[in-house]
Amino acid sequence: LDGIEIIDPAASDKCAEYANILYELRKAKGMTPEQAADLVTGNTLYYGAVMLKAGDADGMVGGQVLDTVYNVDTAEGLTQLNRLKTGVMISGAAELGCVAAKMNQGMRSQALAYADGIGKAFQIRDDILDVTSTEEELGKPIHSDEKNQKQTYVTLRGLEGAAEDVERISEEALELLDTFPQKNEFLRELIGYLVNRRN
Repeated sequence: LDGIEIIDPAASDKCAEYANILYELRKAKGMTPEQAADLVTGNTLYYGAVMLKAGDADGMVGGQVLDTVYNVDTAEGLTQLNRLKTGVMISGAAELGCVAAKMNQGMRSQALAYADGIGKAFQIRDDILDVTSTEEELGKPIHSDEKNQKQTYVTLRGLEGAAEDVERISEEALELLDTFPQKNEFLRELIGYLVNRRN
């Protein structure tokens, strides 16, 4: 995966760039930088762009290609791969919520770190279930990674190590939620559901 750039669909640099262009075009008519930023992030086209980026060649599609074509065999490589396959979609959804709620950049960063943790824990749990679950319970073939000779978090860390990673990452995500000004039981329960799921 050398040289592959992970594109975070929640990155704010493009949004700030477009807002600055809009401000420069409209400042003579009294538009403020804040109004320009609100117009950009409040536009439904921006919402769509976030999710399109998450699903295009720099996101989920790229992750699926890497998973199919390349033999990723390190923990760092798996983390990058799974951010593309799974994480960017969760991060994209988190970004949309942040934009709709007009959260500041600090809160956005925390929400994205939470989403990133969920994505990683979800994927590690998926690797565990591929080894420990049944086809009836999981709803898809099991041991598929082994049959396809793919490295997973389980092959790299073992079942116990992978389970410990899920628990650690989940705890870190819960700690991030505790920093939010408002408590959200749904987001807490979501972590528990995803990391303890049986299918």
